[in-house]
Amino acid sequence: MKTFSSSQQTLILDDVDIPFFEKNKFSQQVTILALTPNARVSALKAGHPIITSNSTYTNQKHRQTGEKMEEVEEICNSILSTNELPASIKESMVEELRRLVECAYRIWFTIENTGPWIVCKKGEWISCLQQE
Repeated sequence: MKTFSSSQQTLILDDVDIPFFEKNKFSQQVTILALTPNARVSALKAGHPIITSNSTYTNQKHRQTGEKMEEVEEICNSILSTNELPASIKESMVEELRRLVECAYRIWFTIENTGPWIVCKKGEWISCLQQE
């Protein structure tokens, strides 16, 4: 088992990582960002605290997400305005991009200031501080 320094405290956990997480106990308390309901249950069973968007995603962060979305939409519309695609395709592309970007910003603003993070990669825990 890999041991991390005390500053290493947040683990990002997905369904794929659960078996590895359950086999490899941490020597210290880690906070879990559970990306799925199954990951949340596994982390709760192990007795780890969980980061929830209710505890970290404030109204201010929601406004920041909205501002970022407006910026993305402006950029996207300016790029697509020079393209000769049909309007329906442009609208679909903008909406899909908005959803993806909104999810990314919501996750970012939820986990902001909770790292450094530990993620599972190919059956081993990797610190975001490790460099490849």
